[in-house]
Amino acid sequence: MFDLIPYTGAGLLRFAMSRVEVIALMGKPRLVLTNRLRQVELRYPNCAVILSSVESRVVEIMFYPTADLRVQDIEVFTDPAAFDKLLGLDGHACLCGDTILLLNLGLAINDFRDSAESCDRQVTAFARGLWDDLKDSFVVLGEKGTF
Repeated sequence: MFDLIPYTGAGLLRFAMSRVEVIALMGKPRLVLTNRLRQVELRYPNCAVILSSVESRVVEIMFYPTADLRVQDIEVFTDPAAFDKLLGLDGHACLCGDTILLLNLGLAINDFRDSAESCDRQVTAFARGLWDDLKDSFVVLGEKGTF
């Protein structure tokens, strides 16, 4: 189970951990790849741990729908009302491209509004400052994820 601690980590994973620390904690990843931002992704069955291209430290933890992820008492992938609950809990949701950012919780959400059964749904916990360079492009969302 992964309990989110905003801007700190989830479960035992913490932002700023090294690759060696992640592997010691999680075991050997099933896949290691470098993404288009030149970040290393350590892929596990329920999540991907993303390391910065500069310091090679954890900057994001991307969770798949198979993950047991909780934000306070919200079961993120199994509660049908999770999206609305997360928006209410955060209170400062923004849109950047097609990603919904919950800036108080340190979460990026993709494909949550379309279908609760979508296998493409992802929730990514991110380190403080990761999205700061794009702040000027954010569109603030209203209640229930509307503009």
